[in-house]
Amino acid sequence: EAVRLDDGGWEMRDAPKTLTPGQATVIVVQGLDFFAEVPTLDDQMPPTRGAKDAVAVLVLRDMHRISSTAIRWLERYAKNLKAEGGQLILADVNAEVMATLTKSGAVEVLGAENIIPATKRILEAEEQAWDAAHAWLRQASSAAPVKTASGG
Repeated sequence: EAVRLDDGGWEMRDAPKTLTPGQATVIVVQGLDFFAEVPTLDDQMPPTRGAKDAVAVLVLRDMHRISSTAIRWLERYAKNLKAEGGQLILADVNAEVMATLTKSGAVEVLGAENIIPATKRILEAEEQAWDAAHAWLRQASSAAPVKTASGG
């Protein structure tokens, strides 16, 4: 997990056990082998259950290809998170992976606005994803029904 510090920097920590409702969590996937083992990824990613209005930002830095199994896993994770009222954002997605996601139809499932392409600038895609996550959270909180004194 990459945690945003008060000074604007980032700190790497162990992967979170849960997604905190109403917050963004940045998870960094390092190395191609991590996605080759989707069951391992499934075990290490925080569950979507109870992640109301949570955003999971999955950083795919240094990934140059993605398997169909991993794509199906991403689609399922995104759908499950959305069912809980949350959102999945992919960050630092290179052109080859983006082409595969597009060809497979995954971009339609994930939403093009939720896929932040890789750039040459270090951490630029992560910053864009962080901003997108917080914009989504603001929109989600403003769309929440307002409770009145009568409870409705």
